[in-house]
Amino acid sequence: METKNRLFKVTVGVISWLLVAGGVVTAEMQMTLQDAINIALQNNLNIAVAYSQKDQAAAQLDYARALQGPTLSWQNQSQVNENSTYRPNPYTAPLNTQNQNYSNTFSLSYTIADAGLTSGKVGAADYNLKLQAAKVDSSRENIRFNTAYYFYSVLAASQLVKVDQEAVQRSQEHLKNVQAQFAVGTVAKSDVLRTEVELANNQQTLIRDQNRYKLAVANLINVLNLPLNTEIKLDDSELRYTRVGISLDAATDYGMKNRPEITQAAMQVGVAEQTLQQARAGQGITLQFQAQEVMSDGTFPGFSSGDSNASAAVVASFDIFDNGQTSSQVAAAEKGLAAARQQLDLQKLQTALDVKQAYLSMRDAEERIAATKVAVAQAEEDYKIAVVRYEAGVGTNLDVLDAHKSLTQAQTDYLSALYDYDTQLAALVKAMGIPVDAKDWLGLLAAEPSAVSDPILREIDGGAGPGK
Repeated sequence: METKNRLFKVTVGVISWLLVAGGVVTAEMQMTLQDAINIALQNNLNIAVAYSQKDQAAAQLDYARALQGPTLSWQNQSQVNENSTYRPNPYTAPLNTQNQNYSNTFSLSYTIADAGLTSGKVGAADYNLKLQAAKVDSSRENIRFNTAYYFYSVLAASQLVKVDQEAVQRSQEHLKNVQAQFAVGTVAKSDVLRTEVELANNQQTLIRDQNRYKLAVANLINVLNLPLNTEIKLDDSELRYTRVGISLDAATDYGMKNRPEITQAAMQVGVAEQTLQQARAGQGITLQFQAQEVMSDGTFPGFSSGDSNASAAVVASFDIFDNGQTSSQVAAAEKGLAAARQQLDLQKLQTALDVKQAYLSMRDAEERIAATKVAVAQAEEDYKIAVVRYEAGVGTNLDVLDAHKSLTQAQTDYLSALYDYDTQLAALVKAMGIPVDAKDWLGLLAAEPSAVSDPILREIDGGAGPGK
């Protein structure tokens, strides 16, 4: 059923892709972050590969378990012998005789003990299935993070374009004011020239950031595996501050227990342990029960009243000397187990580092949000004062230009802080290994669990920023 559901989702995704690519759907696609993540999870081929590998591992486990049971085989042999006897008289035809024999052999075998060889194969296959399941989770979480990263990149680029447009508009309005004062002779020509240069610079910045926005959209569409000509409209309210109250120690502890990469490394240790068990089985005794019955007859198919012989035996086998093959396999398996354990330790260290980097970066951005928010308000007030003073003839054009530049920079810094905070929050979610399907993942992070809503969307009480 799980495979059918995945095939259905993939089919729906492909059909949607074809409709858009064929021009059937021309309307602009509106989506929230969760919408984008759902599309990416349905369309991404890496996830499809991960699921196929998991299904393969499940089939391998079934095969290994089948080795624990008895086997029954049947073999039919049809034999016809023809003999020619030549007589002394050359004019007499030879005497031809023909013998026919048909036999059926039924063989039953069952391994009573094999020093842990078969159980080792089952154990290794079981650990491998769990490893592949963890890879599926890891692939899904990577897709969620990549989608969130490029989603926020589009939102930040879009908001930055708006900042640039406002900067251009303010420059144009100021230029009109300067030109009017120059016309009546109250300011110098240099004021007009400086303001025109400032306007040109702001227009260039707008053009550059508009192109960056288009590139950000293209990157997001590529992650969603949609045609590059797809028109999308994102929910601007997604780019905002969401209070997170979890401590670094709690986040690290959660990551150690839930990070799929740690699970993969732990399962790899299990596989290595079972591989060592299989190698050591070569040093033990194998006991096998064997039974056989042979039925033969002169008429096909050989089940008529003919001869029947039955036998049963318990066979013990032990390799007395194998020129060091088994000991070499054991040594290699032991080294493989040691390497797997070291890799697990490395992954734990990497997880702790990933959580700490994302957490501290998020806290840094959080502080910058509060600081830049105040700076924006102050810069807006300073710009208004500079404009009024210039219009009254008690301020200089340089004061206005400096205030305008400070305002634009403060707005840009605020957007950058919001973008850094949201992307680092997404990185923290990935580093901690919070499942993609978790419905209350923010409850693990939020200072007030009652504020939790749908995962990823983070629609919390209007998204009040720090200081509100």
